[in-house]
Amino acid sequence: MQITKYKAKITSTINKKTISSLSLILLLAMTLMMAFAQTSLAQIGIPQPEKTAGYITVAPTLVGVGQTLTCNPWVCPLPTTYAYYPYWRGFTGITVTFVKPDGTKDTFMPVDGTGGYAAGEMTSLGSMYFFYKPQMAGNWSVSFTMPAQNITDNQGFLGTVLYTGCTSNTFYFTVQTDPVLAGLLNGYPWSPLPNSNVYWSYPINSNNREWSQISGDWTGISATMATVNSPTALRWQPYGSGPNTAHIVWTNQVKEGGIIGGQYGGTSYIGSASGYAPMLTSPVIMDGMVFTNVLNTVPAGQTFGQFRCIDEATGQVRYQVNGSISYGIHLPGTTFQQTTTAQGDAPVLLESSYGSYQQPYLYGTATVSGITYWNYYDPLTGTLVRQLSNCSSV
Repeated sequence: MQITKYKAKITSTINKKTISSLSLILLLAMTLMMAFAQTSLAQIGIPQPEKTAGYITVAPTLVGVGQTLTCNPWVCPLPTTYAYYPYWRGFTGITVTFVKPDGTKDTFMPVDGTGGYAAGEMTSLGSMYFFYKPQMAGNWSVSFTMPAQNITDNQGFLGTVLYTGCTSNTFYFTVQTDPVLAGLLNGYPWSPLPNSNVYWSYPINSNNREWSQISGDWTGISATMATVNSPTALRWQPYGSGPNTAHIVWTNQVKEGGIIGGQYGGTSYIGSASGYAPMLTSPVIMDGMVFTNVLNTVPAGQTFGQFRCIDEATGQVRYQVNGSISYGIHLPGTTFQQTTTAQGDAPVLLESSYGSYQQPYLYGTATVSGITYWNYYDPLTGTLVRQLSNCSSV
């Protein structure tokens, strides 16, 4: 009985000690957590003051007098709040100084090229760009300064960050008397819109985006004026003005004509009415090429004839192949329809303009033995790239 009581007493003593020890450990753990939390909170903000560094470049580094260069100043790190949150404003007070070849200076607060900021104010990324036209030949340099400034969180509870001022690096560039041929300066090898006395060749360089104002294809024509004058039909060329007076660029003889001469005197060549016009009056003009169906050239075993591709600038026949066309197709319908209708493949919803699916087609229909076909031809070669059978005749 005494042994039992002794054991029970020992057990009771151990339990009390265990509970006391666990309580002490828990208390110490909570104390340490509070200490670490206080230390962590105390170090969450940006060290004061935050040092900055400025950088500046111009492009291109060789320009002609009066040509426009692009200047890019930026500051590291970008402006953030005390808790490293992005700041909606950029650094202010940016002052650039261009040093001319004769030692004189041009100092001013630039306005960002977007036009959405005050003079001397950067974007929220701590950067900006602007344009400058040097008017003196020789060696130039440019740099900028930024004053110290404070950024306060707009909620007002995370404190203020003091950013030190900085002076950027000095960037050097050269200005020459003659203009420099470069895309950033004068469009070379890309050029501005041609004037009315200039004929341009196809294909048009994709960098000449402004040329879309005056260039465009003629994907087909209709006999009804309502359709011809409809901008949505794309059956006329509404993108540029026509010549003030009619003039002949080139000719392409399609039938015998004129006097025979010799023993026939003033007798002229005469063709039958049905064969006088071997080319249809519904041409398609795409990418500087003219496409027309050719009558009376039906190969043996076929119920449709041939079509011809002519260089729009010279009148030279590039090719003549079997088939017939109705009109041209750029990018028909939606992106889904463009890829599935023309190619029969799965759609590519974000295909770039240089992708394999973004290409024009010549479209034509043909009915053979009661079956109607939709044909898609490659404009560059006339190759039949896709044929769908059992289709509608429209």
